[in-house]
Amino acid sequence: MRETRLQARTGPRLPRRRTLCGAAVALTALVAAASPAATAGPAAAAPPPACPGQNLRTTWDGSGTARQGRPSGEQETAVVRVTNDGDRPCVLDGHPDVTLRAGGQDTESLRPDGRTGRPVTLAPGGAAYFEVVFLSETADPAQAITPADMRVRLPGRGTGPETTLPWPWGPVTRQEAATHPGNYTGPVTAEGPGPRPAAADRGAPPRPVDCGQGPYGLETLAVTRHGTHACPTATEVARALGKALDADREPPLTLRAADREWRCTERQGTPDPHLECVNTRDRAEKVLLVS
Repeated sequence: MRETRLQARTGPRLPRRRTLCGAAVALTALVAAASPAATAGPAAAAPPPACPGQNLRTTWDGSGTARQGRPSGEQETAVVRVTNDGDRPCVLDGHPDVTLRAGGQDTESLRPDGRTGRPVTLAPGGAAYFEVVFLSETADPAQAITPADMRVRLPGRGTGPETTLPWPWGPVTRQEAATHPGNYTGPVTAEGPGPRPAAADRGAPPRPVDCGQGPYGLETLAVTRHGTHACPTATEVARALGKALDADREPPLTLRAADREWRCTERQGTPDPHLECVNTRDRAEKVLLVS
């Protein structure tokens, strides 16, 4: 057990990641070689102005994983559609400012997820989208907010006043104080994430997601139903485990991260050896950590 703890501090072994990086570089070179050379042309027209708030309409898109009136106790995604009701093209660029409100001063602000968005041009009648990712709470009402609505201020100087949407997704685990919160928003994008998964898909087995090198030099792999949305939680688990090992705690051990308890044990297998942390409320959700 002592050997595993020391391995976690001595630095990552990254042969697999180096191979992936090499493949990515090769792919980038192929794409560049296949691209036509730039040619001179007429000067580009000035871009459309920022979208004025009075011409924008926000609605729930109906895609994502969240289901109305059916809290899951898992991390869920809801999608907002932003429609240009004006008669001219305009541009949205960046993350929205989103706050869940339960009445009075009881609120939960959602941080941007860190991704860099691109300007989205909305033609008259056109739409853009952004994701609202949140931890659905079913076990402990004391650590949850039950929003009545969601306040949205869209990005850009010309967006004007805020808008409000009713919140139909049930209680949400509070995350404002978390270092890596499980509640956050994505940037405005030109395309939505696609149709809502069918019920059968939600019961599909979790899939591995490479979350990269995390705290303490640990390679972090999430086994999850939530794709890359699970990576902030996996990183927080890696940080909590690293602190526990530095405090001379030995696996198996239980720790708390992202407002969930995780049971961490040493495993043999692929990768070999590794530490496996299992969400005690949803045992299909796991984080694998490799030195």
